[in-house]
Amino acid sequence: MKKILVLICILIAFTNCYSQCPQGQTLCGGVCVDLNSNSNHCGACGNTCPPGQICVNGACATSCPSGQILCGGICVDVNSNANNCGTCGNTCPSGQICVNGTCATACPSGQTLCGGICVDLSSNSNNCGTCGNTCPS
Repeated sequence: MKKILVLICILIAFTNCYSQCPQGQTLCGGVCVDLNSNSNHCGACGNTCPPGQICVNGACATSCPSGQILCGGICVDVNSNANNCGTCGNTCPSGQICVNGTCATACPSGQTLCGGICVDLSSNSNNCGTCGNTCPS
């Protein structure tokens, strides 16, 4: 029975029926992609951005949002991205985070690490007094 199901899957979809993509990715043409940043599948499978444009938040754009730069086809904030810390391709060692474009083992004085980001608990509305405590509007 399993061989028949596999054969049906191959005939219908031409992909491995048992393929599952990680959270945040979608199966397009047999490959898992992020529809928010993949220029060949921008916002939907098969939606290719025109030459000179990139995929930003699921829409084709000519540049990255303010405060971000293009690294490997994806817009990132090099001030806080541990895989592109300070510059594209500069990956922080295991156990370190990217703070203001520099790999660091601890947050600067007066800041606390919340969800991988250093924040000032006295002024951050998403981490008000403690990590994860959102201030009312």
